[in-house]
Amino acid sequence: ILGVTGFPGAGIEQNAPQALIYGWVLQFGFAFIPYFFYRLFLPDEPAKLGGSWFSLIAVHLGGVFLWTSIFLADYQAILHGTAYVFWT
Repeated sequence: ILGVTGFPGAGIEQNAPQALIYGWVLQFGFAFIPYFFYRLFLPDEPAKLGGSWFSLIAVHLGGVFLWTSIFLADYQAILHGTAYVFWT
């Protein structure tokens, strides 16, 4: 798959870990980190999961921009930067 002409196999191999970590693990972090801090610092109150629709959409948009950057090599830097803006 890395040597197929016209297919960005190397780009996928380089960027897939970022897409998986930021696009998948970050979603769980948005939900569970506030929950664990509630449990730690406010043990008498019911814990709440974190995150919002905005954070969920932002994480997904970051993943879309990262995957788009793999296939549009001419715009890779700006698309990567945009992905990280959505992830922060």
